[in-house]
Amino acid sequence: MKIYLKLITFILGMVVSLISTPEISQAQSGISITGIADNHSSYPNNSVPKFEKFEINFLVNNTVATQLQWPYDPAPPSNITPGIGISVDAYFLPPGQSNWSTAYKTPAFYYQPYDYQRKNNRDWLYPQGTPVWSVRFAPNQVGTWSYRLSAQDSSGTIQSAIQTFSVVDSSAHGFVKVSSNDTRYFEFDDGTYFPGLGYNMNWNHISWDEPVGDVTNRDSNAYNFLEMGKNGIQLIRLWLSEWSLYGAKWNPWRCILSGCSSDWPEIIHDQSYQDHDISVAMYANYNPCMSSGHWLSPPIAMKPHASYRVRVRVKTENITGPRIAGQLYGFVAKITEGGNNWLQGPNNNCQDPGVGQTVTAYQGNSNWTEVTGTYVNDLALNYLSSFYLTLTNVTGGSAYVDRVVMEEDLGGGNYGPNIIVKPGMNHHQYMDQRTSFAFDKVVELAHQNGVYLRPVILEWQDDILTSLDSYGFFGNWRNVTKTRWYQQAYWRYLQARYGFSPNIHSWELVNEADPANGNHYAMTDELGKYMHCRVFGIPINADDALKCNYQHPNSHLVSTSTWTNFPRDSFWGNSDYPNVDFSDLHRYISDAAQDWLDPNFYDTAKSTNDNSMAFGAKRPGGAGKPVIRGETGLIHGTDTNAMTTSLTADPQGGWLRHLIWGGINSGGLIESYWYEDYNNQGHIYSDSFDLRPVFKSYYDFIKDIPLSNGNYVDITASGPTGLRVWGQKDTVNNRAHLWVANAAWRWNSQNPSPVSGNVTISGFTPNLTLPVIWWNTQTGIISQSLTSTTSGTGVLSINISSLTSDLALKIGNYSASPSPSVSPTAVQVPGDANSDGHVDGIDYVIWLNHYGQNVSGVAVGDFNNNNTVDGVDYVIWLNNYGN
Repeated sequence: MKIYLKLITFILGMVVSLISTPEISQAQSGISITGIADNHSSYPNNSVPKFEKFEINFLVNNTVATQLQWPYDPAPPSNITPGIGISVDAYFLPPGQSNWSTAYKTPAFYYQPYDYQRKNNRDWLYPQGTPVWSVRFAPNQVGTWSYRLSAQDSSGTIQSAIQTFSVVDSSAHGFVKVSSNDTRYFEFDDGTYFPGLGYNMNWNHISWDEPVGDVTNRDSNAYNFLEMGKNGIQLIRLWLSEWSLYGAKWNPWRCILSGCSSDWPEIIHDQSYQDHDISVAMYANYNPCMSSGHWLSPPIAMKPHASYRVRVRVKTENITGPRIAGQLYGFVAKITEGGNNWLQGPNNNCQDPGVGQTVTAYQGNSNWTEVTGTYVNDLALNYLSSFYLTLTNVTGGSAYVDRVVMEEDLGGGNYGPNIIVKPGMNHHQYMDQRTSFAFDKVVELAHQNGVYLRPVILEWQDDILTSLDSYGFFGNWRNVTKTRWYQQAYWRYLQARYGFSPNIHSWELVNEADPANGNHYAMTDELGKYMHCRVFGIPINADDALKCNYQHPNSHLVSTSTWTNFPRDSFWGNSDYPNVDFSDLHRYISDAAQDWLDPNFYDTAKSTNDNSMAFGAKRPGGAGKPVIRGETGLIHGTDTNAMTTSLTADPQGGWLRHLIWGGINSGGLIESYWYEDYNNQGHIYSDSFDLRPVFKSYYDFIKDIPLSNGNYVDITASGPTGLRVWGQKDTVNNRAHLWVANAAWRWNSQNPSPVSGNVTISGFTPNLTLPVIWWNTQTGIISQSLTSTTSGTGVLSINISSLTSDLALKIGNYSASPSPSVSPTAVQVPGDANSDGHVDGIDYVIWLNHYGQNVSGVAVGDFNNNNTVDGVDYVIWLNNYGN
């Protein structure tokens, strides 16, 4: 009975959604959509290649919305002002379709264009022009698509006229998803296996200051993405949360004096401008200064000789002074030019008069006011060194800051966009435009080089998001609290701005949250629901564990991570959280292992094999979904921040070769190493060495093996004592691949006694001659190509002679397309009207639109093919809903 109640609730939601969608509503106000322009003409023959970016820019005029990065919501949680946002969306109708209820709803975002150049040997990002609305979409079908735009605010809803664009085929594989045939693996939309070799690039290893950089500089993003692409390094985990695109954690405003309670200025909840929830406090006695434009902040780009208006919204209380008679005192904004950018030290403290260049000053005490001033870039600088907010030369008092604006004076009373990075202290209520554009450039680099990104999107220790309401960061189970509402506005923005890209592998909710926190579990599942369903306009209840089976072509995988253990039963493998797409574990490899730490310090192949066979999807300890070891590294002792320095004994990177090739086992674990280039003393590359070609040897071997086809099983080979024989076989197609290693090899002892003997593999067709390709794992070069014939019982025997290290072999014909274990299109799922492999709400809408009609065929909701769409067809849909 419970499931039927849920389905009834779902169906009612779909009906309400259908009735109120922009396709069938009328404009009720002066809101309008104009200036529609798309990028189809930038492609050859004016046709968009499949899975490439199709982008539409346009204007939404006369909106009454005051928060353009919030969706329209007439009834948000308490303490959020209702109805002041705007929901702008596009609807994309696939080729051959005429019913707009089957269109793919895709959110738009408010976009500030930037000029990108290289100046002074660094990236220069400068906002230019008027903001526009933008929609980005990657079409997944060839043919003529139709689209229209909609906008809804509290004054009503408007939609644009229908427009079309053409899509042609391409060599792109599409988006990464969990394999439909083998839950151990990821694959692309076209079924191509995704190996996922890669590592972490934490902190600013992918730079937000210089999102592209000089390709000849080994520290630049451009150089590193090029190297990753050349070496088959596909999957990169990064902390987008550290970029401070959204949220207070890692924001560029810093408290710079020793009296501060932390690196960041103090957040105050009881002093806020209007509905901004918080402000940042400054106190004369211990926190008189805060700064943007230092080591954590992106550089503030300027135009030479330009004049700028500076505005600071501030509230001041009990300001007294001067501390030094005859000198300026009060709330003062200052800048520094050239090399003098650090106002700290004897006779150079930011709160002292005469230090830095004053651009605004206010001596009074008042409620919220806007302090203004002017700065002229007479030195023709391309970058501002630092921007300071100070209580200068005061003897007491406090100031509360809400927002900082620095805008180019264009003349005639007109001003350009704000050039300050993270200008509002209400960091939870908006997404920063400069940082967003910087990540646009990184996503472009990923696309150009075949790299896929796994961004960590939020910080669970964020000072604002942990204190907005009584439920904290992770909220109250599945309920949409005030904090969750703001988080969802951010999630919507991520999908709108970056979701078009196949090079986003997945969204990781947070890094290393509590492994026993049920609210963390529920929030991750709700992220999955949101990113798979609700952001695309598909209603799904927030208070239950229904799985969203809707397949928007630009949807991405969702996961999270915990600081220890592998909570399989309570979380990763628990059916209460069906929208979490893959599992994750963090487990470092220690030379003094204890508790959760991995003891295989010198035997990295055994390390990856043990964890894969323990936690792989189909293993007894697995969660039935792909697993990534999201963090691992060789450490000294028990401190995961203490990376080992012992690898100088292995300059050729044998430890890395064995870690990578050991992943050939049948568990399916993907490794993501932590210390890739740690302060230029990394384990994978640094100023003095580069082991990234080690990945290429394995990638070239594994990339064309169709591991996700559903046929591959453990190789279960037999061989002499002293040899490791790991790999898999596909006996349906008479194929196998294996890694053979001397079991005594260790990276600190690389010359064990040689081992010889025959390796035998069963399960092949009897008396069949098969190609056997031998690979040198160190060079990645094929060492010999032979053939071998199976026995009358289907056993293949391979002789291994005097092996001291390792080698690899491919057996079988890889030129022909493999036979999948189950053809995804072989069986039509009853009730699946749009043939996407899932019975969901879209199929219900198709049935509803044709109810009562004398038409035939599954595609119109006639699931029993009796030439009538009726209640019997509804029951068929209902009985298969969720499949």
